[in-house]
Amino acid sequence: MSHARHTQSHRFVVIYRCEPREIAGAAEVWRGWVERIPNPRQRAEAGQTEERIGFHELQELPALITRLMDEATAPDRRTRP
Repeated sequence: MSHARHTQSHRFVVIYRCEPREIAGAAEVWRGWVERIPNPRQRAEAGQTEERIGFHELQELPALITRLMDEATAPDRRTRP
């Protein structure tokens, strides 16, 4: 029996680190970035490239991940009836 539904998955790399400031006495700054890593087979077929998005607050992360997922699936949406 074959599966008619196409299974989607998304892979991400998230880095969030505390960076010291060069200004004496200044508080450390938290910075991060998130990047969607395409499936190697999808990248070869669709010509997808990675996009890295920077952020400062962890609360930003869900919206950024959603954005990356939407951008990755946008071509699929245009071809569906």
